[in-house]
Amino acid sequence: MDKAQYAKTHLLVMVLAGSRMYGTSRTDSDYDYRGVCIPPIESMIGLDKFEQVEMDEDTVIYTTTRFFHLALQNNPNILDILFAPPSTWIVDSDDWHKIYEMRHKFLCRTALHRFGGYALSQLKRIKSHKAWLMNPIELEPQPEDYDCYLETDDKGGQFWDGVRIDEFKGARKAWKQYQKWKTNRNPQRAALEAAHGHDTKHGAHLVRLLTKALAIKSTGDYTPVLNKEELGVVKSVLNGEWEYDLLIAWAEEAYEELNSGSPENLQQRPDWDAVEKLLMEINERGLRRQWQPSG
Repeated sequence: MDKAQYAKTHLLVMVLAGSRMYGTSRTDSDYDYRGVCIPPIESMIGLDKFEQVEMDEDTVIYTTTRFFHLALQNNPNILDILFAPPSTWIVDSDDWHKIYEMRHKFLCRTALHRFGGYALSQLKRIKSHKAWLMNPIELEPQPEDYDCYLETDDKGGQFWDGVRIDEFKGARKAWKQYQKWKTNRNPQRAALEAAHGHDTKHGAHLVRLLTKALAIKSTGDYTPVLNKEELGVVKSVLNGEWEYDLLIAWAEEAYEELNSGSPENLQQRPDWDAVEKLLMEINERGLRRQWQPSG
């Protein structure tokens, strides 16, 4: 089966995603698309495994089953599709309208942890890159510098040991991460770091994620599109108007606020039964449309 071709012809929805959905795009920004399709009959009742397909680097289509699983986990990228406003829909269907009407059945307090986790990974990346820019790791750590030595086990295998072995392993890991970053560094990101002292694109993602997480916490609702005030803040970060220290302080304070108190407007967990019933109904209709009786 040509999975890409199948997905294109069995779409429930295709949305314009990424920066062009959020409102942060520039004239040279990519066009990112995300879609949902009915699973093929082979994966619903057969042995074929089909969860998603990447048409190209800018287009990803998920099967309904995969999409529902990720949405129930409140995956931020999937919630972007689920809560995408109709103005961003390139393709839609009756079944998608039913999913969209039930979108709040998916949203729960897990979203705060998932958005916060994504933001924290951005924050760690910004901090580590800043540390490497300020203090590049020029020399590979050597075991003798940490009083480490090779030991031989009962089977003849060798391993590093010593009083400072954990310190050596940590330094070795950091050096490898630095080498990987330096080798695979995106030239455009490197230019941003050179101009502003940190990667402002990572910074903008960080601020967007935390801003939206706090909005979910206070309202119990989500929209991936940035409002005028949110957009102004995120664009100011993207344009390098925030110094590194301000960005880090703001992010740490926002993250602390996100994890404090109890969000009264959010259900504890998704409405699993209602969501599962809808998925079964949609997949059953899709299965009937594909079924070709023999004879």
